[in-house]
Amino acid sequence: QLKYILETHAHADHLTAAQILKSQLGGQVCAGHGITWVQNHFKDDLPLGEGFTADGSQFDRLLNNGDQLTIGQHTMTVKNTPGHTNDGVSYLIGPYAVVGDTIFHPELGSARCDFPGGDAAVLHQSISALLALPDDTHMCLCHDYPKDRAAEDLITVGRQKQENVHCKDPFDQADFIAYRTQRDAELAEPKLLQPALIHNLRAGLVD
Repeated sequence: QLKYILETHAHADHLTAAQILKSQLGGQVCAGHGITWVQNHFKDDLPLGEGFTADGSQFDRLLNNGDQLTIGQHTMTVKNTPGHTNDGVSYLIGPYAVVGDTIFHPELGSARCDFPGGDAAVLHQSISALLALPDDTHMCLCHDYPKDRAAEDLITVGRQKQENVHCKDPFDQADFIAYRTQRDAELAEPKLLQPALIHNLRAGLVD
């Protein structure tokens, strides 16, 4: 029985399937409360549809930092992890942390911060908070782009601290901000930016 469909943030490079899942399996579509900031930023620039309201009402539930969701015998805790986007959240449950685009596979480092609401200093804080979790916590990754190895979807916090090309110890804030600022200036805009945001800011609802 599907209880929750949890968004980590409004993706700018692919479309959410939340409403398809809900129509077939049920469940509440949830997002971090910061989604309202993103909606308000883009509401006048994107064709989001007549009557669009930038209040998060397209989602069944908006989540705040520290909120807890009961799933069977388990409790999942919501943790705000902005920086890549203003609405980023991670989900902590038992020895697992679903981290969205906050941090990637150790070979890939971290997410860009040049989208509206993104901030390298804020991302550093969010990553630092995740790296403060127990070393044996498994981070559930959203992206991995291997070249000569198998894709990985689980990486321990301890391994991130030892190997992550952007975030390993010592994780210096000034160095991270300088790198991300330089790197982000070289990145192209995602090809699906506009259609992805139109779809995702509406929680995947289609007229």
